[in-house]
Amino acid sequence: MAITGAPGAGKTVLALELMMAVLATRSADDPVPVRLSASTWTAGGAPLLEPGTGARLMRHWLTTHLVEVYKLSRRSARALVAAGRVLPVVDGLDELDATAQPGYTSRAGQALRVFNDYKAPMIVTCRSEHYDALSADHTWLHASARVEIRPVEPAKAREFIVSRTVHVDRWHTVLDRLVNDPHGPLAAALATPWRLTLAMAVYERRPHGTFTRDPQELVAPSLGTVDAVRDHLLGLFIPTVVNGNPDWPHDPARVHRWLAVLAGFLHHNATTERTVGGRRLSSTDIVPHELWPLAGFRRPRLIALGCLVPLWLIVAWSTRYADEGITPSWLALAASLVTLVHIGLVRTWTTPWPRPRQLNLSRLGSSRAAVDSCPDAWRVSRSAS
Repeated sequence: MAITGAPGAGKTVLALELMMAVLATRSADDPVPVRLSASTWTAGGAPLLEPGTGARLMRHWLTTHLVEVYKLSRRSARALVAAGRVLPVVDGLDELDATAQPGYTSRAGQALRVFNDYKAPMIVTCRSEHYDALSADHTWLHASARVEIRPVEPAKAREFIVSRTVHVDRWHTVLDRLVNDPHGPLAAALATPWRLTLAMAVYERRPHGTFTRDPQELVAPSLGTVDAVRDHLLGLFIPTVVNGNPDWPHDPARVHRWLAVLAGFLHHNATTERTVGGRRLSSTDIVPHELWPLAGFRRPRLIALGCLVPLWLIVAWSTRYADEGITPSWLALAASLVTLVHIGLVRTWTTPWPRPRQLNLSRLGSSRAAVDSCPDAWRVSRSAS
């Protein structure tokens, strides 16, 4: 199945709903749906694949995912994949290419040829524009149904607003505009679930009991285009959330700058397709321990190297004044510390992508291991915009 739609139409949400439905109704012999972010696709695929090559690449990708994310042994993961016990749900095929018009030789096109050679049930999500461009170049998911998520109709948007607001009279101007101008910029701007939800989040927020903004702002003459409505809502979202949360004592402008840095980093990765340590930098996922390339490739390592200088000075000072009370054991301790730091630096330099482990104190008393690997524990997909 191919799930397509506009940015923010809810493709990922629909895919997750399908996964939950499959899990709720599956029998013991049915495959288990497993979500994979298309941005992690590294298998590649030549324009012309030898029979069976794509299937082998796909099995390798699935096996690696099960091993790295779910911590299965490679033998078990390989057996599950070979037995067809995994239903791949590949989310965000459009994120493989920086262009909105990918062709036959694009990364998305290569991935689709691998999927087709795999010849097994799977679900793929992709923006309509990208999927149409691939289909026009005779590249699509074979033997599949295509589900197109249509825009939210003005009547449905109106129904949603009425059901969510606590004071419908505040929205009467917006509701009237949706009915009287169903093809206008406001109706088009609120035709995706994420913008509709964003509008409710901005104008229904009342941290101290009173509403902070009036939804009639949405029909102002200055918001005469879809992009203007979108930018208006996005501009208000961060201040609304930050100012309404007493447990988040940060200035909205600073939060905006922080998010802008992350967004710029992801956008740069998407447009340049650069790699670090043999891995393509993600343009969609935010993983804290994998964000160090924000500072550049060499700068963090040089800073780590610079941190060794004080340690070397301490050892040199200790050696110089060893006859004035510095014991050999103290020297051994200092030397051991420097050695350990050097080992860590060498590992960091040769292995740019660490695999951290998380100590789960709540499980120390259980019979299961208390140390869990969590490379994807903080992995989140950024909202399509």
